[in-house]
Amino acid sequence: MIQDIKIERFRGFSQLNMLDCAQFNLILGENNSGKSSLLEAILLLSGPNNPTLNTLINAIRGWQAKDKDEAKIIFYAEDASQPITLWMQTETGESRKMEINLLHQAEEVINIDKIRDVPASNQSKEAYKYAINTTLSDNTKQSAIHSELTFDPINKKIIAKGDESYTELLAANYLPPVIGFTNDMQGFDKMVEQKEKHILIEALQFLEPNLKDIAKIKDRIWVDLGYEQMLPSNVLGDGFRKVMSLITQVYNSQNGILLIDEIDNGMHFKSLKLMWKSLLKVAESYHVQIFATSHNIDSIQAYNQVLEESDLASCQDKARIFALRKLPDNHPKTYKYTYKQFNYLINEEIELR
Repeated sequence: MIQDIKIERFRGFSQLNMLDCAQFNLILGENNSGKSSLLEAILLLSGPNNPTLNTLINAIRGWQAKDKDEAKIIFYAEDASQPITLWMQTETGESRKMEINLLHQAEEVINIDKIRDVPASNQSKEAYKYAINTTLSDNTKQSAIHSELTFDPINKKIIAKGDESYTELLAANYLPPVIGFTNDMQGFDKMVEQKEKHILIEALQFLEPNLKDIAKIKDRIWVDLGYEQMLPSNVLGDGFRKVMSLITQVYNSQNGILLIDEIDNGMHFKSLKLMWKSLLKVAESYHVQIFATSHNIDSIQAYNQVLEESDLASCQDKARIFALRKLPDNHPKTYKYTYKQFNYLINEEIELR
């Protein structure tokens, strides 16, 4: 599991350290404090051989860079003269250091048989690319991998290249605030194949006591509520679908990481304890590290209340809250709270957000 994270020159972070992470990490902060950016940095670190993540983090926000100037948006203050640097270390001493550079290249490929068809111009076709260099180290060896993502705005192509000799062993999944209907498929398939579907059903029955069964038919997940016909899951409430996505994605992230942006989005405050209880139990069972963001006081209180309960007392030492704050000079900083610290502050109604 990730223990320490350091970020330099990424999005709104000139520099940020998040140290002493645990299995369950709840990240708090005001709007525009960098909570989503922090999750994105972890996602990039989890996939050094998947350069498409560098454009996916923008696509999730509804943005696609169309030229080199727009590609600078992931760099701090849009200054790409120095690389983005991301670093993490696990509890076993393994580390990753990633550098992302934005490079410009002017190149043009012309079919010689069709050279007469090329319009005369003194302007070359311009392209740009993210070049990602990552160093991986443990107690015995060090290795380096290179990947890159090239954008050709003229031909509207993106070309991804990775290191064919490298295989990523760290499972990492990202759940955005608004969940798409296809988010749950892969995890659900695994649960069915490994005869673990009952875990999902039991978690969802807290929200919908009439639930009898869940099945995948073609490309949709259907639920049996005891009616004459089954219903597609996407017609049910946001809370039902949220918990279903959380559980299936935890299962899909076994021995890895699950990043959850706005974990309480779509949840009624009365269902938040059930959400947290289901999530922590399943994540603990399958050894999944959680990084989740929120600024909802009801969700923070529910997180604390669930950890106070005797059947989840084993999770207390595995729980953290990190508050992201901007200092007077506008630079962000994280403030870490262990369970004993945030339990006291929350119960004394001291503001943590």
